[in-house]
Amino acid sequence: MALRAARSRPSPKRRAAERAAIVESAIARALIGRLEKRSPYFERYDWRTHARPNQIMPAGDWYSWILMAGRGFGKNRTGAEGVRELVKHNPGSHGALVARTAADVRDTMLGNPGSGLMEVFPPSERPLWEPSKRRVTFPNGAYATTYSADEPESLRGPQHAWAWGDEVSTWRYPHALDMLRMGLRLPLVWPTPTPRLIVTMTPRTTKAVKELLNPSPEVEALGRTIITRGTTLDNAANLAPLVVAQLYARYAGTRLERQELGGELVEDAGDVIGDNAVAALPVPHASHRDTSHLGHPLAGQPQRLAGGLQFCRGHALSLHCRADLGQAPASPGRLRARRRSGAGLRHATTQPKSSVQES
Repeated sequence: MALRAARSRPSPKRRAAERAAIVESAIARALIGRLEKRSPYFERYDWRTHARPNQIMPAGDWYSWILMAGRGFGKNRTGAEGVRELVKHNPGSHGALVARTAADVRDTMLGNPGSGLMEVFPPSERPLWEPSKRRVTFPNGAYATTYSADEPESLRGPQHAWAWGDEVSTWRYPHALDMLRMGLRLPLVWPTPTPRLIVTMTPRTTKAVKELLNPSPEVEALGRTIITRGTTLDNAANLAPLVVAQLYARYAGTRLERQELGGELVEDAGDVIGDNAVAALPVPHASHRDTSHLGHPLAGQPQRLAGGLQFCRGHALSLHCRADLGQAPASPGRLRARRRSGAGLRHATTQPKSSVQES
């Protein structure tokens, strides 16, 4: 028995070799880190240099930060950079990464090109992702466990000091947010002992979102909530100008524009383009583009369409809808009603403007 125990112990030479390997690894990381900071390549990882003011994690003592913005705003990068800052100042801390499904955690929160958590760290600080353990381990000893909001009971038991919840408005079970909060109870070292919850989402009218945005006075007094808003246009400089122009042209004046592009919590059902709405569409870094070669009769010249949108040379393409023919598009609710009554889609979309605005 004693002989077997002696054989199981590592020899002094082996222990010395392991210690030397650890020291060499630490020295190598330190040297690489110094070289990175002196290199122009490192500037891409200096988030505060590139971020907009509404992408910087708020200062002060707060419990939850809700980033509610339109598609393409940069929510994923902002959430990942917030986690990076918390990890940097809280070595050894335990966090939670929660998305709608396990695939969303892997593909969006962790691996999204240019904005995922694995992408925002410089090579010397990059974490280790172990899918089989659902664990992300950082070089300073901090680690995060990944969860799917489709399995809220998996959040029962573990405790965390910080958490990032992505697209909470799409979570199937509001119960998952309750379980996440109940496990968010370990103190932080920096900046205050209060645990921190980062929520990034394009809003939808759900019970969980309403509760997040309108906490009771008693809850608000115990843990402050900070809400940051943004739109797709805020990040237009980093998006394809033509796509941004088309999105705003296609959905101008609709519920989708307010919700998906404007980042608003929309509770009314109005989605018909207004008669008197005028929306100038400035697309950054696209003012030098000439659209006259596109062949459309409206391209390359200022136009005011009946739908209420003004499109100027170099700012946007034409609006392909029935509004430029003096006819208003029917709302989805009216189309569904006409289908139930036996009227066809073609008939519903070609009604005179006056008939659509009745009721």
